[in-house]
Amino acid sequence: MTIAQLSNILVMILCSAVLVQSVRLMRAFQAMKRGTLVDTVGALDRATGEARHVLGELKHALEACRDHQDTLARGRTLLDELDMIVGIADGTAERLAQVASLTTQLCAMAAERGDGEAQPEMRAEAA
Repeated sequence: MTIAQLSNILVMILCSAVLVQSVRLMRAFQAMKRGTLVDTVGALDRATGEARHVLGELKHALEACRDHQDTLARGRTLLDELDMIVGIADGTAERLAQVASLTTQLCAMAAERGDGEAQPEMRAEAA
């Protein structure tokens, strides 16, 4: 078989495929002529209306998300402030624990000495 014969067979197959597609396209056009076009346009119109409705709902949801985003940003700011306050409170608690420890040590030293004068000193250092 020569290249010319192979190319002729290939062209015949492609032409047959074009004929089949043409027949299918003609049937589709005839169906549209019979009134399917009206149904198609009606379906497209309904789909467009539904799409507009969905877009409206999406806009409302986006606005609600925007409001929630503002609330979330305020909450994050408050969280940062609370973190700072907790850090300050932790530092204060550590200092109070150190003072309590020193007070306990001073009381123990005063008890060992048997002095009654250690208590005014402790009050002065604690303050």
